[in-house]
This record gives sequence, structure tokens and C-alpha cells, in this order.
Amino acid sequence: MLKQLLNTFPRGTVFHACRSSLDGPMDWTYGQKPRLSAACATGPDGRLRFAAVNATGIVGDTESRYYPAQALRLELDLPWQKRAFDGFVIGPDGRTRAIGGVAAGVGKTGPTLQPFEIAVLIERSS
Repeated sequence: MLKQLLNTFPRGTVFHACRSSLDGPMDWTYGQKPRLSAACATGPDGRLRFAAVNATGIVGDTESRYYPAQALRLELDLPWQKRAFDGFVIGPDGRTRAIGGVAAGVGKTGPTLQPFEIAVLIERSS
């Protein structure tokens, strides 16, 4: 899975600020962890790239708390005009499933992620 994320965000990628509508900043400090962690960036080819992981259902300890397992639907609210993405989801078993085209913009929805799944979206070439 990490290799795929490295391929999604190659050298020269510029990252953008990214917030969760569920938890605000997706900081991984002591205490409660966010349900969703995401990154949004522009690759060296000029295409937008997005990755998100559903971090619910992780067993916590005295210093780290996680939300109970739940499915989360991604809603991409980008400050840019509408964009079209191709994407896939990587499951906890490492298997990949294509999710086809995803439109992004104000109020657009993306795939539903089960606990421990990672979604990767890469803007279609123009």
C-alpha cells in the first residue's frame, strides 16, 4: 500500500492544505485520532492527486483513541473548478478495486470507504 502512495505522490508533488468536514484538522497527536486522514496535491504533471484512509476501528490504548469502525463516504469539496478523477480503493488485504470516474467540486461525493481502506484519486489528463 505504501508503494502505491509513493507512486501517487511522486517527487516534485506540491501538497495543499486539506481538512476533514468530520474532524477538522487531521492531526495525529495524543488523544483522539481523526476518522479520516487525507492528502491533496498537484503532481509534477499538473494533475491533482488525492488519497484518503478510513482510520476508524483501530484498537486504541491509554494515549491514543480511535472512533469505532464505520463506513465513511468521501465528499470532495475542492476550491478549484470541477475536476474528473479516476481512482481505486486499496483494502486492508492489499487488494485493489477500481472505482471508475469520480467528479469533484463543491458538494461532489466520492467512494465509500470501509475501515482500513485507502482511496486514491488522480485527475484525468486533459
